[in-house]
Amino acid sequence: MSKKEKFYEYRTIRVEGAFHHLFRGGSNENWKHHNSEGPAIEPVDPEDKSIPKQYYFHGIEKTYDEFNEFQQSKEGLPWYKNPSMKAVARFWYVKQFYYIIIMKIGFCGTMSVGKTTLVNTLKELPEFKEYEFKTERSKYLRDLGIPLNTDSTIKGQTVFLAERAAELMNENVITDRTVIDVMAFTNLAKTISHIHADDFIQHASNLVSDYDYIFYVSPEGVEIENNGVRETDAKYRELVDFSIKNFINRYNHRIKNLVEIKGSNEERVKLVREALNV
Repeated sequence: MSKKEKFYEYRTIRVEGAFHHLFRGGSNENWKHHNSEGPAIEPVDPEDKSIPKQYYFHGIEKTYDEFNEFQQSKEGLPWYKNPSMKAVARFWYVKQFYYIIIMKIGFCGTMSVGKTTLVNTLKELPEFKEYEFKTERSKYLRDLGIPLNTDSTIKGQTVFLAERAAELMNENVITDRTVIDVMAFTNLAKTISHIHADDFIQHASNLVSDYDYIFYVSPEGVEIENNGVRETDAKYRELVDFSIKNFINRYNHRIKNLVEIKGSNEERVKLVREALNV
């Protein structure tokens, strides 16, 4: 596997008689003064009064009182010191003294398991106010003349894949579909040849690693609901679920974090919050 990209960097430099604590996110961003633990500019010699201590958060200067207020507002360890979060958070910045975690989160699962309901519930929670939310547009696409389910075509599935790719261009996104769902429906489409399906799935699989979290939503205990668009054949629903789990296993090495969730919508919300530590 290729070396993971470094998304943020810290550096401390010495300029004349002062230490400067710097931060940047990604190689294209300019270095900015930043230190959440103390002065971003401080004298090398603590007794040197000629160099005043200066406080910065991500390049924005703060007074000592503002810095102190921020320190008092923190509860427990900041997320970047929490071992459980280091593996999942790609980048962070300070906004009004609060740490914002940037992640791409996708929910995958067969039809009629409550993915959209779950995502819409998360949308109402203050912990996720910084996220873009993307939900099912099957009815809209069907009305455009794009065949769905077993009648899907390569062109139609390309449209669905393009939607998933567009979602992944957002920094902070929560979506009720993933590229794995697209792969599963392509795999089961009667009108797509195995050769074309295999080529398409191989191409789509390159996007799996873009998700920081993939939540697999189990159909266990959930009845099929007819919304006028989705397939209501229970056997087909089982095949889609089987196909999704198969692709999860096949491309598990590309999945950063995978969590299975089940139960009522309230129980699922609880499992999501626990997994994300929010």
